[in-house]
Amino acid sequence: MGAPKTVLNPATGRRVLMKGKLGKGIVRKRNKKNNRVVKKAIGKNTTKNKIVKKMSGKKTSSKRDKCNHGASYALVKLINALERRRVAKVSVKGNVRLSAGQARRDGAKWGTVHCYDGKCKRLKKDINGRAYWG
Repeated sequence: MGAPKTVLNPATGRRVLMKGKLGKGIVRKRNKKNNRVVKKAIGKNTTKNKIVKKMSGKKTSSKRDKCNHGASYALVKLINALERRRVAKVSVKGNVRLSAGQARRDGAKWGTVHCYDGKCKRLKKDINGRAYWG
């Protein structure tokens, strides 16, 4: 079960639960601001009010759609197929990087430096003993 959803109370600056009385009122006000009334002509002199929601300008898409890393994914697939194990992965910026766990299994020592995405990272161990670039 996740954390309870909260909303910022503009009057006090504190966070309040969305399901509570204050939270519901804040959400209702916020939604009213995002809607606007547009008059639509029906006949000769009559108009009908229509509520149109404003779009927030945020585009909802997955990480792969947002960043065009198709070539990197294909290259990683090819490298891993040739090696017959998971040697390479795609970094956040879409570049090819070495798998930290596979580098450790291949004999890399803790503290080995590997550079990708314009930064140099060292091979480190997390609290569970797994290898990562950090």
